[in-house]
Order: sequence, then structure tokens, then C-alpha cells
Amino acid sequence: MTLGKKRFDKFADRMKKMTKSSICDRKERNCVIKKKCSDINLDISLTIDLKEGKRRYPLEFHLNELLQKGSIIGLSDNVCVVPIIGTDLDSKSADLGTIFMEKYYVTMDMSPVIERGDHYTIVGFGQKEENYPYKIRDQYRIA
Repeated sequence: MTLGKKRFDKFADRMKKMTKSSICDRKERNCVIKKKCSDINLDISLTIDLKEGKRRYPLEFHLNELLQKGSIIGLSDNVCVVPIIGTDLDSKSADLGTIFMEKYYVTMDMSPVIERGDHYTIVGFGQKEENYPYKIRDQYRIA
């Protein structure tokens, strides 16, 4: 996940308050925690607000769900990587990556562009249910 400079700085400040073992490099705009991921239990949640007009659709992540072993970037597994980085942009937007895509179903509907020539697409998000008991054969019965 990437955040604009101001948002990343705010996130880095919050990290430092929550754990003294965190190191956030404001120049490189990344954070690591000097502990094994399995030994970390941070009570930090991140909320991304998707907005449409006056409606707000919050997507919430808990930092513990995002943490990655240091070996994913060539560090020791005694270090935990926080996969949130800063960019040079000071925008209100955030880029979402693989971790987001693993937690939510994402759909994209191009029909406004294709069918009517409008200049927008429709994107939908739905949180995945880990142990959802739904079976396709239950809904579609073949006669």
C-alpha cells in the first residue's frame, strides 16, 4: 500500500507511539519492526474511505494482518516489514496492492464506457469470508 507523504508521516508518527521497536525511515518512506512478526500484536487499524457523493464506504485493515517477514525484502526474519510505503505525491489517494486484493473481492464494470460512452467505470469491493460454507451446487441444481 502506498500513501502520500503527509499521510505516511502521520502513519510513521503513530507507529512510533505504538511500539518502540519500530523504525520508520522518512527519507526512504518505509517502516520495519525489530521483532519477529509472530511476536507482534499491535492495536492499529487503518481505514480507507471510499466515497461516492455523500456516501462513505470504509475498508478496515488491522496492521497485524498486513505484516510480512523480513525475508521478503532480503532482511532477517527477526525483522518484520510493514508493507506501507510513502510516495512523493501529497495526494489524498492510496494505491492498494496484493494484500488488499487477498482480503477483498474486487470487480470492475466497464459497461458505462462500452455501452454508453461515459467517462467512468464502476468498481466494487466485497470482503472475503474465510470459511464461507456456500457451495455452487446448492444454488445451481442441474435437472
